[in-house]
Amino acid sequence: MNDILCKFLFQGPRQDGYLFALDFDHTIVNQNSDSAVIEVLKNPIPEEISRSYDGTNWSEYMDKIFRHVATDGATVDVIARQIKKLKPTPGTCLIIKTYSNKH
Repeated sequence: MNDILCKFLFQGPRQDGYLFALDFDHTIVNQNSDSAVIEVLKNPIPEEISRSYDGTNWSEYMDKIFRHVATDGATVDVIARQIKKLKPTPGTCLIIKTYSNKH
């Protein structure tokens, strides 16, 4: 992913931790960003987590996934490197560059 986009998204740690806002699917990035985070797993998603998604509870399901990603050993740096690989949708970099230059 373009460095300016990553700089815009990752301003560094806050005192109370990190916030990854990963709901850019097919808008800012041309992929499902949740699946990109799942790709950093060393071990498969446990069956009890996989079965917990019922088609209506995406946020709760992804909370379990992110907790599993953390216990699987993925660090903020590992997740950030994976997110940096995502390709921006056409026009995204221009919008962010334009915004960055004005603020």
